[in-house]
Amino acid sequence: MDMCCATCKNCMMLERLDYSQGGCQHEVMDGFACLAFADERQINWMVGLDRYDAKCECYEPKER
Repeated sequence: MDMCCATCKNCMMLERLDYSQGGCQHEVMDGFACLAFADERQINWMVGLDRYDAKCECYEPKER
């Protein structure tokens, strides 16, 4: 688990905020958001991966 998505600073929880019915409904979504390409104005919704096993070349450790 050393260099996996779960320990990467680009990995973020994904929560849906729905204002369409009045008020705000919160729903934690499956998967996670990867911000590795945020400087290119792109956020990837990663699904079907185990964040504790998945890894990629964009890994950056979380800052302490």
